Amino acid sequence: MKHSIYYLFIISIFIVSCDGGNGSGKRSTGLLPKASGSAGEMLVVMDSAQWQGELGETIREVFREEVKGLPREEYLFKLNRVDPKRFNSVLKTAKNLLFAVTLDKRSSESNVVKNYFTKSSLQQIREDAKLFLYTSSDVYARGQEVMYLFGQTEEALIENMKQNKDRLQYYFNNAENERLKLGLFK
Repeated sequence: MKHSIYYLFIISIFIVSCDGGNGSGKRSTGLLPKASGSAGEMLVVMDSAQWQGELGETIREVFREEVKGLPREEYLFKLNRVDPKRFNSVLKTAKNLLFAVTLDKRSSESNVVKNYFTKSSLQQIREDAKLFLYTSSDVYARGQEVMYLFGQTEEALIENMKQNKDRLQYYFNNAENERLKLGLFK
């Protein structure tokens, strides 16, 4: 009898630890590393040719916008482009990640970025030109925010980004503000 109670106790602890103990149905982030990087720093994972072209320029316009009202020049975010082939486990722990890809680009770097999407997601992008944005939290690290920007063509993605500039900025600004609040209240 004592052995069966002991085994039942061990099994109960195992089940609770696998569930994350929260019972909310949300994915447990307990095993993820803590997100790293400076405030306002963002890693951009995208094709180098697109980074040098109009799409990269639009990303810089949206996220490197100058903060108004400051006595010296300062930008919303410090952007660092990462080669998708070199996007390793250390870089995946960045606090702010931005993936950008278009279906019309067929380079090896673009194909690596496309591999972050499921086949059904790529099909939805092909079918709906208005679909251009997906965000997620705690993908590779705790306290991390990830934004996926995508489009059927580079022109379509650029247009969607320009029309939704405030929304895109707000997502990462809000995440930075929440991190700041948490840091202040600790």
